[in-house]
Formats: sequence, C-alpha cells, structure tokens
Amino acid sequence: MKKILALDFDGVICNSIDECLLVSYYAYTNTSDLSFDFSEINSNYKKQFRKYRYLVGPAHQFYYLWEIIINNNENIPEIFNKINSNKKLEEGFSNKFYTIRKELINDNYQRWIRLNPFYDDLFLILKENIDLNDLYIVTSKDLISVNKLLISNSIYIDIEHIFSRELSFSKVKLFKLLNDKYQIPYNNIIFVDDKISHLIEVKSLGVHCYLSMWGYIGPESVEIANYNNISTILLSDLSDKLIKC
Repeated sequence: MKKILALDFDGVICNSIDECLLVSYYAYTNTSDLSFDFSEINSNYKKQFRKYRYLVGPAHQFYYLWEIIINNNENIPEIFNKINSNKKLEEGFSNKFYTIRKELINDNYQRWIRLNPFYDDLFLILKENIDLNDLYIVTSKDLISVNKLLISNSIYIDIEHIFSRELSFSKVKLFKLLNDKYQIPYNNIIFVDDKISHLIEVKSLGVHCYLSMWGYIGPESVEIANYNNISTILLSDLSDKLIKC
C-alpha cells in the first residue's frame, strides 16, 4: 500500500514565529492597542522568544514562556518543563490569543499572511513532488488559520485531511481519528514534526516518525530523537523519501 504523508503545520510547513511572537505578547500583556509593531517589544524579549519558541506546543503554553522571559529567569528550558498547569489561566490566555489573531486576520489580512511565510523549499516540494490527495496535516493549530494559509499559498487540500486543535490537542488522538476515518494503517504513514515529544508519542502507534531539521528544534532535540530511535530529516531527504514511497 502506498505511504501517505502527514505534516505538522507550524515549524514544518509554515514559519509562524513572528506572528506567534506578536499575538502571544499582546495576549500576555493584555495590550489593547494592537499595532502589531515589533519595535514596541523589548529586543531581549524578542531574542529569547525566538530562541526558546521550540518549547511551546499548544498556544496556551506561550503564557508560560512569556512569564519566564519577562521575569528574567535563567535556565528557561528547565523552568518551562517544570511548570504546573493552570487550566483556568490557560483557557483565558488561549481565548485572548485567538481573539487577537482573529482581529489581525480581519483587520490586516495581508499583514497576517506575511507574518506566516511558508518554508521556501517545502513549498516547492508541496507544489511539485506531492500528490495532495495523499497529504494530511496533523496540528495543534486552529483549522481556519491552517486552511487560510494553505489557500493563500495556492496549496489546495481536502479540508477533511486537516486534523487540528478543534478535534484534540493530542497528536496521538488525532492520528487515531485519522486512522478511524480513512482506515490507513499506521505503518503506512510518514509523519514529520519539529516537536520531539509529539514524535515519541505518535511513534508508539507504529507511525514512521521524523524530526524536521528546519523547524523549531532545540539543542537537545536531536539527542532525544536519537535515543528514541527517531530519525532526523532534511527537506531534501523528504523529497527523496516520498519519491521512493
């Protein structure tokens, strides 16, 4: 049976780091004047955010990253990974985050598109090397944003092939939903993500998992991938692997 490709979105298809920086900062600081101007944000804060973006999965985790950065804590990864979850706080922050993103989309759509560029080489692979009927997106991003960004880049896939945060924040649950819906055996799926914790979980299902080397990965990500027998992959490798499938 032919293998299908499942991709994470942020950090694999789309480099949304600047949009996430602005939107999450405004959500964290409760800013009401949404100029979406990078110059308003402390340069060290921006540097730290970009450096440690890889720690964040679902949007509510941006709250904790900003809390650590703005309080000038050292050992950011260690502190982040020891955070005790506060569901009420996370829900409130997520609501703010998505409200601000929606305002940006509605008021300045082209600015929002520019803040979410696709990785150039991956864009070419999607356009030239992939049968989009065999492409699935498994992401913790919201469905509307994913679909709008795909369409804006002239990538047209069946919206039913997008498994997003509205269904579950768990990548394992999303793959189980994909399997239930399309009856695709797990060992016929190639999954590429930039977050090693997601890959470790999904690998347990029998999915062929790969850590993207062009996304938001930390210095320890490759070491953890190697320890868990998860291969890393370059964009050129992705194209070759798909041709062989």
